[in-house]
This record gives sequence, C-alpha cells and structure tokens, in this order.
Amino acid sequence: NNDVTLEQAANYVGIKSKKTLNNYFTKIGTSDKEDEKDLYIKIKAKKEQNSAAGKKKGGQTGSRMSDWSDEDVMKLYNYVDNTLATYRQIEADLGIPHSTAYEMLHSDILDYNQKCRIEQIAAINSHQSYSDEQDIIDKSYDGK
Repeated sequence: NNDVTLEQAANYVGIKSKKTLNNYFTKIGTSDKEDEKDLYIKIKAKKEQNSAAGKKKGGQTGSRMSDWSDEDVMKLYNYVDNTLATYRQIEADLGIPHSTAYEMLHSDILDYNQKCRIEQIAAINSHQSYSDEQDIIDKSYDGK
C-alpha cells in the first residue's frame, strides 16, 4: 500500500535482503491460508504494475536512456570531423569511453550524411592503422 520497493519492504520488516522477501512471497502463493493467498495476489499485481511503469519511464526494467544530450553528440561529431580522431583517441583526449563514443556517434541524433562521414573517418583510420602496421612489417624484413 505504500508504493515501496522490495528492498525497502525487506528493510522495514527486518529481512536482510529483497531476495529473501521475494522468496517468502513466492512461498505464500502456495499457502492454504486465504489471507496469505490474498496478500500474494496483491503483491503480484503490484509488481506487474511497477514493472509496467518502469517500462514507460525507461527505468531499469524498460529501455535504457542515454546520459548525453544532442548537443554533446554534435560536439563530439565536430571534434571527430575536425581531428579525424579514433575512438581510442577520443577516450584519451576527452575521457569518454570508446564504447560510449561509438554509441554517441551511431545514435539517431546524427543525420545520414553525418553518419556517412563518421564511417569515412573510421575507414581512413582503419586504413592508416593498417598502413602503419605494414610499414613496421616491411621495415623488419628490410632489416631497418
């Protein structure tokens, strides 16, 4: 009735973990006592209601929401466009994890042309990396 989480309810009744409380709720679902069955039905309905609300809000049980704004994505795009930075360089220079930078630059915030430009830059960086590796291999075979 108080719109609390399982963890809050567990703390309130003195149970150490929400898992233990949840196991108890599951156990009373098979009980012969009418009041325990009624409690189980109410708890199950409330859990389903909370889950549905979480999905609508993009909460833990719903879709993940990004922590960056459109402006952040555009700043990163302009940085990459001007410097031809790799994801690892973005991580070193800006402190943005390379996986996050990838997600930002492949989000729906950028238009088709901007995404094509990112792909071009990635191809340039990939080719450059391959060329550098090939130069190292060539030099080692030439004895240089």
